[in-house]
Formats: sequence, structure tokens, C-alpha cells
Amino acid sequence: MNLIILIMNMTMWIIAKIKNNEIETFKKTFQEKLKENIDFYTPKMEINKKILNKSIRKKINLIGNYIFCYNKKFNNDLINRFSFLKGLKYFFKNCEFYQKDIEYFIENCKVCENKDGIIATTLFSKLDKKNFKFLNGPLAEVIFNIGMINSKYIFGTLKNNKRIVIRNFNNYST
Repeated sequence: MNLIILIMNMTMWIIAKIKNNEIETFKKTFQEKLKENIDFYTPKMEINKKILNKSIRKKINLIGNYIFCYNKKFNNDLINRFSFLKGLKYFFKNCEFYQKDIEYFIENCKVCENKDGIIATTLFSKLDKKNFKFLNGPLAEVIFNIGMINSKYIFGTLKNNKRIVIRNFNNYST
């Protein structure tokens, strides 16, 4: 019983799923309603897209339409009161149980950021996990193990022990 009270009183990061193209609306509305400073974090990557033989650099949110939010007053009751904010789809439930994992992820992202706040591809070499799944592209839903990463390639193996080499991996989400 004491453990539950302790968890509910701790400060925490929460994760919100945002409606498409409404991240700034959500941030502004949430700040206004809470009437306190909220730290928002969305890790971004730069990818190269080829359109008509031209290479275009584009910034993307590494975690899609999700955003990390931090304030010392966050708790489950407070989050439930703000579940109908403009631009918000929903808040993840039970974030208090995953604080160490969330903080670990955010710290690793911030270490790999350049001066513009863009995450370098070295993030993937710092991750402890070896299993990844493609979310889109020709290998969508394929799970693979990373063997080695260098500046141009990711070397890995599929579940059936076939080897895979990924070139120009900035174009894939893993």
C-alpha cells in the first residue's frame, strides 16, 4: 500500500499520442490548461528522400505522433482531467511504472543529438536491444537482429538466419 502512494506522488514523464499535424496546438493548450511550465520532448531524425533524382533532406519525428511531456505535478488524476485537450488523441496509461525506461530512452536520444537537436544515426549503435522490426517500406513487419552498424550499412540476420544488409538506412524506420 505504501508503494502505491509513493508511485502516485512521484514526478514523471507521460507519453501522449497527438492528432496529425496538431503537435503545436496540443503543446499550447496543455501549457495554458496546466498553467505551469511543461517540458516537451520529441526526438527528431533527418532522412534523405529522393524525388525526381533530387535528394531532399526532411526532418521526421522518430516516434511518430507521440510526444514526451514532463512536469513535477503529473500524476494519474491530473492526466485524467486533461484527457480532452485540443490536438490530443490520448495519454498512455501507467507511465509511472515505466519511468526508468522512458528516462533511459530520452537520455540516449539527447546524447546522440547534434547542435540542431537532430539525432545522429549513432543512436542505433548505442541501443542495447538487438531485435528490431521495420514499420514500413518493403520489409514492413520483418523482425531482424542487428549484428553490426557502420556509417553506411546495418548488417543483420533475419529469424531464418538469412543475412541482411541495409544501405541508406535513414530511409527506414526501425
